Parts: sequence; C-alpha cells; structure tokens
Amino acid sequence: MIRGLLNKQLFTALYLTVSFSLVAALNPAQSSAQETAFDYIDFTRCDSLKGWMSPLRLAYTVDYYDLRVQICEQEKTISGTNEIQFTAADSFDKIQIDLHENMEIDSIVFQEDHLEYSRECSAVFVRFPKVMKGYKGRFLVGFSGSPVVASTPPWSGGAVWARDTGGDPLFAITCQSEGASLWWPCKDHLYDQADSMLITLTVREEYVAISNGSFVKKQEAEMPGWKEWTWKVNYPISNYNVTYYAGTYKHHRDWFFSIGGDSIVLDYYVLPENYEISKTHFKQVHDVLEAFEYYFGPYPYPKDGYKLVESPYLGMEHQTAIAYGNLYRPGYLGRRTLPELDFDYIILHETAHEYFGNSVSCTDLGDMWIQESFATYMEALFVEYHHGKTTAEEYLGVQRHQILNVQPVAGPLNLNFHRYRIGNDQYFKGSWVLHTLRHYINDDQKWWRMLNAIYNRFAYQTVDRHELLPLISTLAGEDLDWFFHQYLHRGPLPNFEIEAKTTGEELLLRFRWTNVRSDFRLPVKVELPDGSIELLHATSEYNTHLLNDLDWRDIRIMSETFLADWEWVH
Repeated sequence: MIRGLLNKQLFTALYLTVSFSLVAALNPAQSSAQETAFDYIDFTRCDSLKGWMSPLRLAYTVDYYDLRVQICEQEKTISGTNEIQFTAADSFDKIQIDLHENMEIDSIVFQEDHLEYSRECSAVFVRFPKVMKGYKGRFLVGFSGSPVVASTPPWSGGAVWARDTGGDPLFAITCQSEGASLWWPCKDHLYDQADSMLITLTVREEYVAISNGSFVKKQEAEMPGWKEWTWKVNYPISNYNVTYYAGTYKHHRDWFFSIGGDSIVLDYYVLPENYEISKTHFKQVHDVLEAFEYYFGPYPYPKDGYKLVESPYLGMEHQTAIAYGNLYRPGYLGRRTLPELDFDYIILHETAHEYFGNSVSCTDLGDMWIQESFATYMEALFVEYHHGKTTAEEYLGVQRHQILNVQPVAGPLNLNFHRYRIGNDQYFKGSWVLHTLRHYINDDQKWWRMLNAIYNRFAYQTVDRHELLPLISTLAGEDLDWFFHQYLHRGPLPNFEIEAKTTGEELLLRFRWTNVRSDFRLPVKVELPDGSIELLHATSEYNTHLLNDLDWRDIRIMSETFLADWEWVH
C-alpha cells in the first residue's frame, strides 16, 4: 500500500476508547517497550476475533475460492456467493468465517444442507456435521448488502462509488486494513491464503469489470442488460488483494520479456480520455520490472500477467491488478523525490509489492512492516539500478526525513493491529533498517545474495517476524537479534556519542552507543580528508580509535550509512 507521503494527516488516526477482554488468552507477550508504545489503544474482543488464529480458524485451510458478485452501482449494493473449498486440518464441528456486521449472510450450504450459524462482530461461527481431519470439501455462502463507503481510499477501506470526468460511474473497492470481509465472506486472516481462485463480476452491460488474475471470458448474464466478467487467479492470494474495478474503460496491451523466459502480458485499463497518454506513460513499467528482476528474479505471476487499472483513488497493490490514480504524473502526484527522477511513484511502489506484499506476504497486520519496508527499500534499489548508488543514497536521504521514531516499526500480533498513532515508519524507517543492515554486512555481493535468498525462500507464502528474522541472521552468519530488537521493537533511535582528545600529533577518538541494549554493536564509518574510510567498532561501552595528524573537525561521520542519532561530545 502507499503511504500519505505528502499528506500525513491522512494517517493521523482517531480512536474510540473501548474495553478490552481476552488479553491474556489471545495476545502473545510483547516486549515492554512495545506494550508501552501501543498502550494508547484499548483493543476489543472484536479485534481479537478478527486478528487471532483461533482453533476455529486453524481447524481448516482454504484451498480455493469461487467468488461471484453482482455489483449494482445505482443502489450501491453487492450480492453474490462464495464457494469455499477447504481441507480439514483437524476434526471439527464448528469453524469461523468472517463478514462485516453490516453485510447480510443469506445462506450457508454444505452437502445440500443449510447450516446454522451465529455472528459476533465480523466473525461468523458456522456449525457443521462432524468433519474429520483430512477431509476435503466445499460449502457455499450467499451474501448481500451495502459495503461501508471508503472515506479516504485507499487509506480507509470500503466501496468507492465515483464518476469519471465524463460523468460516467466508476466504482471500485479497497480493504487492506479492514480486511476482505468488508465486502465478501471468507476466512479473513492474512495467515491463510487460497491457493487460487475464480472471480466472476456481474455489472451492467455498458461497463468493463476488472479483477485479479488472467481474463477468462465475458458473457451475457441471466438478467437482461447485464454481463459477467470472469477472471482466474492462478497463484496464492491474500484476501485483501482481491478487488474489482468497473467503468467505461479502454484497454491496451504490451509485453515484457522476463528473465525467466516468459513473455509477460501487460494489460492497461484506462479511462477513455487517458488512452493515448497512458500508452506512453506506462512504458516505464519495463524499467521497473527489469530492475526488480535483476535483484529478485522473474516476475512472480507470469500466468496471470500484470495490470494497471485506472482507479478513483491514488493506488493499491492489488495482486496483478494494481490500482493506478497518480494522474499520469512523475513522482507522487507530480512532486518528484529528486529533480532528476521522473518515474511515476505509484507504478514503482505498487509494482514492488508484487514481490514483497503479494508474493511474500505477512501473516499478521502487526507484521505489515515486512512488505512495506521491503517495497519502500526496493524504490531505492530501482534508483540505484538505473541512476547509480550516489543517487540512490540521495533518494534514501529524502526517505530519512520522513522518519518520526515515535513507535516501534513492528506492531502487536493477533489483534488486528493497523492503528499507528502517526507517521509512516513501517515504510521509511523499515527501508532504512535494510539500508543500515546492508552497510553492516559491508559486502554488496553478499547483500544481493541475501535479498534474493529472502525473497525466494518465502515466495508465494506468508511469513512472520519469527521466520524472517532468523533467516536473515543465518544468511548474515551471525545472530542479529541485537540489531532487530533496536530497530523494530523500539521507537527511539540509538545515539552515537563521540569525543576527541588531541595529544601532540595523535588524535584519540572515544565513543559509545547510548539508548541501546547492552549488546548493541553497530560499527560506524567515518571518512578522513584523503577519502579513506575508518571503521569505529562501537558498543554500549566506551571504545577508542587512534588517528595521526588529524583534527577532529576533519573527520566526517558517514551518517548516510546508518540510522541513528549522533553527536560530538566536548
């Protein structure tokens, strides 16, 4: 997802104070630093029902969804069915699915029997006849209603009922934080993804209806004046990435020749007035995919292709159907990160999510930093690939100015957490954590191998911090808990203190880290007047480094290589 790069008030949340139950039962222990950082939120039972992988969810895994939805833009309603194919991971007679309270469940049918169910918050508890472990089956959920309307999409989720510049309806949906159960019934947790799915959208015949995956067919609907558009997703997909767009779109196509040997279909669905400009503007997709393939390997979805769909909101990483609303301008709505960089920010960031966010997906909203950090760092990798390392470091410097260090990057787990108080540190700080780690590794070839290995280990899977961070330590060849604890689980930055004492021709540097755990040991690079670089091996205890024939003012702390506060102490 994009962040409010130029409009941070969009991310300043307003919260209701509510009571919380089930903390001890449902929330794993967090560090005391995290608990303090997030104690402004009173989590509710509804948060727990939404965020916890309870036994009622663990009892089954989703294999496939067959989602059929009719979208009535005049009434602002949707209705349809979702066939859920599943495998029983354990024997059960009751499971949980999810659908927001304002949406109706019309029926739940299993083996031709209508099942009983009860509802609490967005959770739907469904009673089954005894199902044995290993059983593979399916049940059909009928639903209808008016999804909540998004107030500031994509940051607030919901239906978007808009009109294009010609006055024709343009309607879409977005639901990253609120979850897909905002509009369709599913097992609404990031932990479990369907292996594939079929999506059929029914709209009035004058509209084009677009969804994820590859186009299958368009046909007349049973109701006169309506048409069905069917799309097939051939890969695992997170529920929040499932989407629709409908309007008076025009379509054009391009091709990208992947290093994996596939010819990737690039499909572009745009409003009629933007048809010609989009043909030129979207050519940059080739540059973006080329850079990402260089670092991470072939584009993840060759069977499903790649789509940009003009949307009535700024952007969103909907898998293989990226929402595009950046007005065909460079940068972020025309404002470039650096004057010499003319790429479209939305195309770059949301395409990065096809790797981290869609192919590699977090298992919990509290770990959303995984995909946002890597995708934001991938922006700098794109710049480095096309414009060089110096420009990439300048780009990272702009990112750094956005870091607030108010809260930890990693959020609490199992609680449907998506309510950061303010700021976008899971994006910018997360990017700088990776940049700092690169310089700590201090071997670019090893770093590129690490990034590639991280991606390929978790491609087409969900991952949490407890799987990702040990892998990074293994690839680095050392336990990096001291590093990740500081940068992911604490808000404030470490502080590097350095002082100098001159004796004759000798300059003695004395330095240490403060505001850190006792085992924090990040080296600091300093540049000398002749351009050479010295490494100061800093810990939480004082250490020294001796230099000759230098004044302390001649030493430059290479702050572009690490994320921390620092100061000369006199």
